[in-house]
Amino acid sequence: MIASARAAIRLLRAGTVPSSAIQELTVGCEDLDSRLRDRLKQLNPAEPTAPLFIHGEWGTGKTHSLQFAGAVAEADGHIVAECVLNARSRALNYPQRLIPVLSSSMRGLGCRGLQHILIKLMEMAAERDVAFALPFEPAANDLWYHLTEIQKRVRDGDSVVTLVHPAWRVITGADIAGSDYSYRRGKALDRLTWLLRVLAMNAGKKVVLLIDELETIDQLWNRRSRAAAYEALGRLTEMRGALCIFGITERFTSIVEYDLSDRIRDVCSPAAIRFLSKWRKGDFEIMPPPTVNGNHVRTLANAVRSLYLTGYSDCVATPQELQECVSLWRANPQRNPRRLIRSLIHELDLSRPLT
Repeated sequence: MIASARAAIRLLRAGTVPSSAIQELTVGCEDLDSRLRDRLKQLNPAEPTAPLFIHGEWGTGKTHSLQFAGAVAEADGHIVAECVLNARSRALNYPQRLIPVLSSSMRGLGCRGLQHILIKLMEMAAERDVAFALPFEPAANDLWYHLTEIQKRVRDGDSVVTLVHPAWRVITGADIAGSDYSYRRGKALDRLTWLLRVLAMNAGKKVVLLIDELETIDQLWNRRSRAAAYEALGRLTEMRGALCIFGITERFTSIVEYDLSDRIRDVCSPAAIRFLSKWRKGDFEIMPPPTVNGNHVRTLANAVRSLYLTGYSDCVATPQELQECVSLWRANPQRNPRRLIRSLIHELDLSRPLT
């Protein structure tokens, strides 16, 4: 308990809220929580679910909101995977680079990683004496073949050896992650579409994808690169059995508006055009991170102090002393929750005796 609390505090010093304390340190999230649960109730492996965009600048709680959404979804039994984009190693116009990241970050059913989740689902199906759903689709025939091989081994009670089977290179996307060929983009998206559907059908829950830093598409080389990124967005937002939650800033909305005015549709695929058309018409729901008001600030300050006391019982800062941090934060016209948390941790650090 003490070690985990201290690890959480180290992250808070850097302005990052640890996943282990995400729900205790989230305030003012009633609207986000309600909208998220409404979407999760719309589970239908045969139909796509409307995505959700969290729009906020640095420090306003955008990334925190995504992490909170993931915690809520996982607590409700859903499978969660996440990816933070960048314009080099995780560029959206090369979705084949994202699949290994999503595979390794995937969590749910008490497991971590796509391999363990799939094996767990196969074992659960075998225990109930029901078939593990593997619908055949030509676009994902290689994935179907390798998962069928894994399923046979699991049925034979060979789960441990199965974890090192070479088929996982294909299932987790490692076989195409290092390729920049354009045809691999479509292949990666075909595989991901089918795989998420398989997970949703067998788990009876939705797969929630958390994708942050979407605004990095404005760092791509040219309009054709961005058109490929819009194609990936179009395919992601249309995937069945999955809910996508994106983190965006004003940079993203600006580059999309620029591309819409620059006739980028001339070089776009049908999926990219569908995404851009929906964006232009306002069909996507965009919401800001939760707003932290006066009551929320006090609740947050008390939660931070409580966590700190768990890790360092010799802390002597009182709630009244922390109120000075709260007052200074309120007086700052550029206030955001991240700055408040860092200032609270700093004050608590100063109040702790040196040993």
